[in-house]
Amino acid sequence: MYILVLKSFLVYVSDIFTAVTMLSTKSWTNQIFENCKELSGCVAIPFSVGQWLFVGCIIFSFLLVRYIPFTAKLVEVDIYIPSSSLTRHGKPRGS
Repeated sequence: MYILVLKSFLVYVSDIFTAVTMLSTKSWTNQIFENCKELSGCVAIPFSVGQWLFVGCIIFSFLLVRYIPFTAKLVEVDIYIPSSSLTRHGKPRGS
């Protein structure tokens, strides 16, 4: 369990680093973008679009981290309420 929490924490640290790096640079830093112009079927995404696409995905992942526990709590309440209204024998209380 602790290893999974540590792994998740490290992934989010690397996501923050990637987002800051993408927002602070002005161009792609690899040769794939340069070679894409020569290849057929290769789609070159401009850096200004790519950087916001990456950063938007990272922001979306942080929003999901906040949303998933909320939905888990709703499922927990949905499961708990019906089972608490039954007696040990499966009959509704009061009947």
